[in-house]
Amino acid sequence: MSEFPEPFTVLHEAVLVGAEDDWGNPVEGFADPVEVNVYGWGPSAPDDPLRDLGTGLDHDIDLYCATSFCGHLDRVILPNEPLALIVQGNPDDFNHGPFGFMPGYRVKLKRAEG
Repeated sequence: MSEFPEPFTVLHEAVLVGAEDDWGNPVEGFADPVEVNVYGWGPSAPDDPLRDLGTGLDHDIDLYCATSFCGHLDRVILPNEPLALIVQGNPDDFNHGPFGFMPGYRVKLKRAEG
């Protein structure tokens, strides 16, 4: 339980490893969507601006939450987005700073269109 309010709800679809079609061929599959409360989301923040642009993860939206509920390549559906967004990497953990401050996690999301 977070000490800060999580007023927004998103849908999380976990990627299913080993999903197969009727013929036994590997396919991309996702679990049924689950509602998750979050702090909010917004445009991506710049990470390590001195780093070479080709060495990091490209993402469009930062999602802020109290718990690390997702993993790489899971999907998240925001209320104001027409399509699911793909989780890029694992959530960034900001809970180990000084003075016991535990604000939560940042999830990097990428739009996948077409």
